[in-house]
Amino acid sequence: MKIDLEYKVEQKAQMLERMRANPRVAHIRLAAPEDCLFGLSIQGVYEKDQVPSIPRKECSRPEGCICTYEPVLNTIYP
Repeated sequence: MKIDLEYKVEQKAQMLERMRANPRVAHIRLAAPEDCLFGLSIQGVYEKDQVPSIPRKECSRPEGCICTYEPVLNTIYP
């Protein structure tokens, strides 16, 4: 099943905005699969306002970009 690129762009943008708005999120990690050289080149932990947008057109996976955002929390329990 191939997911529409426009849908992926919207979905990832919403995910990123929720993380940016969450005060418990200190940084955002961009995680990439092992089979995407471009994704691996941008993988890392970023300040909230410095995170690259995904999906990327430069993705080298035949099935398309599956990079994702992961929160780095400053508070685990309230």
